[in-house]
Amino acid sequence: MPWHARSDPDRCARVFFDQLARDVGWAIEWRELSVDAVQAARNFAYIDGGTILADVLRPAIKPVTDVPADSIATAPARTS
Repeated sequence: MPWHARSDPDRCARVFFDQLARDVGWAIEWRELSVDAVQAARNFAYIDGGTILADVLRPAIKPVTDVPADSIATAPARTS
């Protein structure tokens, strides 16, 4: 089943972060991110306060006008 068709905590987190970024004029280009890297950084965020998660997401944060609104529906790269 494609990642965007499931209802799971990872998808909820992506939707939350995507909406939060768009509300302040930014967007996350999910197609540029590795699912595995985001999941690992998210799992470690409670220990480091989100530092690694921010580092993983930062390269994919773009001005909202540069990212199509439906980019969240496109699967990020799976590295495994």
